[in-house]
Amino acid sequence: MPMSLTEQMFYCATRVTAYDGGKLIGTGTGFFYRVILDDPQKEIPMLITNKHVIEGADRIGIAFNLANEAHSGPSGEIVSGRIQFRDEVVIKHPDPAVDLCAILIGEGLEWAGRTGKAPFYYPIDKRLIPTYEQVSKLDAIERITMIGCPNGLFDHANNLPIARSGYMASDITKPFQGRNEFMVDIACFPGSSGSPIFVYDPNGGFERGSSDYHLKTKFYFVGVLFEGPTIDLDGEVQLSKVKTFSISSMMHLGLAIPSIECLVFDAWVGEAQRKGLVIIK
Repeated sequence: MPMSLTEQMFYCATRVTAYDGGKLIGTGTGFFYRVILDDPQKEIPMLITNKHVIEGADRIGIAFNLANEAHSGPSGEIVSGRIQFRDEVVIKHPDPAVDLCAILIGEGLEWAGRTGKAPFYYPIDKRLIPTYEQVSKLDAIERITMIGCPNGLFDHANNLPIARSGYMASDITKPFQGRNEFMVDIACFPGSSGSPIFVYDPNGGFERGSSDYHLKTKFYFVGVLFEGPTIDLDGEVQLSKVKTFSISSMMHLGLAIPSIECLVFDAWVGEAQRKGLVIIK
C-alpha cells in the first residue's frame, strides 16, 4: 500500500548529532534532499541542516531506516554511523545571513547499503519548492507541519522524528523585519533547528486574490526552521533571603528560511558538473 503524504513526511527528516574529536557537542535536525541530474537515474543525495547545528563539528552521526524487500516501506531494521567532514563534504550557503548547509551523504548511503538492503527515506527535491507565483497565491495564514527532533527527542525504536503542527505567524510573501525569513506559530525548541516546514492541508483552501475554495490538497515544502525567539521571565526564589533570577522561555514561535534558498545547492551541483568535478560515482 502506498504511503500517504503524512507518512512520507516522517521519513524525510532525521536527528543529527554533531561531534568534535569524538565528543558530542550538540543535536539538531536534518532533512534528506536530492539534486536530480540530467540522467533521471542519477541524483546527488544530501542532508540539509543549519550551519549552526554542525558548527565546530568534525563529523555527524545519523541513522538510516532500511527498506523492505519490495522497497515499498521500512523493514524495521536501522543502521547508524558517522560521516566525517572534509572540504568536499559540506557545502555552505554562500550568503552568511542564510543559516543553511548541505552535507553530501553518498558515503553514508554506501555504508548503509552494505547491509544488503537499501536505505529507506523520502528525499525532498526542487519539485516540492513552490515557485514565486505559487507562494504569492498562498494565503497570509496557512496551516503548516514541521518535522524534527525537539530537544533531541525522536522515536528511537522506529528511527522517526516528531511532527508538530501550527500556522504561519507572518505573511510569507513579506520578508519578516525586512530579512529573508518568515515567522511560524509552532512549538520550537533547541534540536528543532534544521527542521523542514510544509504547508499541508488535505482539505485545500482559499488562494490569495480569489474567493473560490479549492478542494485540491495543498502540499509545499516552504521553509527550514533556524531559530526560536525566547522571552526572559523574572521570578523569585524563597531561600534564606529573596533572590531575583531571570530564565528564558520559548515563545511558541519560530523563524524559518524560505525553502527557495535550498536551490543554491542545485546550482552548486550544476556548477560542479560544468567544472568536471566528480561528485557522484
